[in-house]
Amino acid sequence: MREFRELADRICLPDRGRFIIQKVVIEGIPEREVAKQLNISQKRVNVCKTKYLQQLRQKLISV
Repeated sequence: MREFRELADRICLPDRGRFIIQKVVIEGIPEREVAKQLNISQKRVNVCKTKYLQQLRQKLISV
């Protein structure tokens, strides 16, 4: 978890992006539950998750 926070800091993920990645990817909470917590659609959670995972991948490749 600490490694994720450090990487998120280095690529400047916004708070919402960190929250989505942490909950959906790391903790395994369903997208629809995260969407309810953020008061956004499940589709928006999915789009954000995909976008921020791509950013993380690109950063990892360039390290």
